[in-house]
Amino acid sequence: MFVLNRYRASVIVPTYNRAELLRLTLRSLACQTLPHTDFETIIVDDGSSDHTKDVVKSFEHKLQIKYVYQSDLGFRVARARNLGIQLAEAPICIFIDSGLLLSPACIEHHVHAHESSDQPTAVIGYVAGFTQHDGNNDKLMKAIDLDDWTQTFASVRSDVLFDDIREECYRKYKDNLADLPAPWVFFWAGNVSVPTAMLRQIQGFDEKYASWGVEDVDVGYALFLKNVRFVLRREALTIHFPHEKDEHENKKNSQENRSYFHAKYQTPETELLITTRCLDMNDVLLQR
Repeated sequence: MFVLNRYRASVIVPTYNRAELLRLTLRSLACQTLPHTDFETIIVDDGSSDHTKDVVKSFEHKLQIKYVYQSDLGFRVARARNLGIQLAEAPICIFIDSGLLLSPACIEHHVHAHESSDQPTAVIGYVAGFTQHDGNNDKLMKAIDLDDWTQTFASVRSDVLFDDIREECYRKYKDNLADLPAPWVFFWAGNVSVPTAMLRQIQGFDEKYASWGVEDVDVGYALFLKNVRFVLRREALTIHFPHEKDEHENKKNSQENRSYFHAKYQTPETELLITTRCLDMNDVLLQR
């Protein structure tokens, strides 16, 4: 176990055969306003067979970087994130998906949200351009200029076409997640942060999730049961760089994982998630 507080934040990035997408993520991490000596970047490779390791190595002189590889035994993103938590040397763990572009102040806003809070907090960052389909990919690609971060983030953030898929809920609840009956349904691990001690207290991610979906919502629920406060930080802005998704397979796996999630906790809220979209959960619970 590493000693905490060597850094202000540990950025954990799980990845699998996404070398060039990872390169973009690391490039944006190298452009952060928070000094590079204040945060570490932990890349957990879930068995890649491409040139992921070479990409990581090319950033060793720009970032405080660690690389850990686990054999390809199927979808093991939960274990990958847990390995990152084990290696973390900071009091805050920030989870970033491979393929996200981080705005220059993204890490700084995550850190400030925790350091200014008087209680354990789960911070949910903003993911522009993230949807469940690929219909806007071409338009988003045209809006991204990798040589001009400032213009790119201003352009993407000002276009409602690229709103985070959760935006409608955020507006409806006036960005106030803390008072909602189920803020944990918004805890999607592409861009979130949590105190390292709390993650270790709940024993991290459940490694029985062996396919896409719900493993991060499960962590959100476990944190909620520990009275962790959920907050939205729009300023912790990222862009979901366009890449193809298997929508049908993801939906199937998510449904199976929702059933496991309910079998694990056996509460009315977890049962409701079997038949209700995450985005509708709080509406239903508030009506009840």
